[in-house]
Amino acid sequence: MPQFDFQFMQPTMFWSAVSFLVLLVLLWRMALPGILGQLENRRQRIQDDLDGAEKARREADRIKADLEANLKAAKSAADEIIARAQEKAAALLGENEKRMQDEAARILADAQRAMAQERTQAVADLRKLAADLAVTAAGKFVSANLDEAAQLRLVDESLAELQSHYRR
Repeated sequence: MPQFDFQFMQPTMFWSAVSFLVLLVLLWRMALPGILGQLENRRQRIQDDLDGAEKARREADRIKADLEANLKAAKSAADEIIARAQEKAAALLGENEKRMQDEAARILADAQRAMAQERTQAVADLRKLAADLAVTAAGKFVSANLDEAAQLRLVDESLAELQSHYRR
């Protein structure tokens, strides 16, 4: 194999090394700045994305804090509204209870007044009835001079007349 022959190998190695060095210098001068520029651009984009992400995180934290503060304020306002509503309900309950007690007292007073009037009317009716009975019985006693059995019979008749008269 001729490629492994030492005499052919030395110039091939020399020219390979020269070609490698020329290629390396060309790459160093021409390709490496473009590659490094692309790497720098990529690094800058990544850094910008990281900065943007950090800024977005700080903004999200600020918004979260604002929302938590708003939530706390809303909860406090809701608690205050509930407390006021409970106080108002208690006040209305007290007013209704007092009004009901006043109404019950008024109804009781009206009932007692009506009972007193009925009692007074019943007493007056009873007095009138007794007076009528006495007058009727006296009239019959005066008109007839009778024995005790006849007097009792006249009293019973008078009572019967008065009952029929007052039942109408």
